[in-house]
Amino acid sequence: MCLAIVAKPELSIAQASNIEALLLAPKHVDDRGPPRVWRIYQQGLYAVVLIESQQPIGLIEVSGSKDCASPGWWLDKVFRGKGYGTMLVDTLAAYLISEGYTGAGRITIQTLGHAYDIPSKRLAERFQRHFNVHMGLPAVGQ
Repeated sequence: MCLAIVAKPELSIAQASNIEALLLAPKHVDDRGPPRVWRIYQQGLYAVVLIESQQPIGLIEVSGSKDCASPGWWLDKVFRGKGYGTMLVDTLAAYLISEGYTGAGRITIQTLGHAYDIPSKRLAERFQRHFNVHMGLPAVGQ
């Protein structure tokens, strides 16, 4: 897998600086979800990092209990529509399961002007299926 999930406190100084630059870029001024809480929340925040270059390309916020995780994710616009969202949710689900999470809760879709609502809903369903399969439930909607 080419992506890693890195907890905010474990980011290098360079990675944290790269994230700040992404968040300040004019192309992301109207983005919602994790970019809006990156500087506010103290826990449950992660970066999505390309393993080979160690470059951050997205953010994740996870709230809820371990039996009902409700994540939000965001990718830099450069990486959208190229399969990274699918890799992100697969990597995130594997990471959370390895951390003892056992269930997925409601995932809110917050795309500006509904521009990414359909792909975001598909990603949310894919994420939730990981937990159905992990718990031995039928993989509905595959």
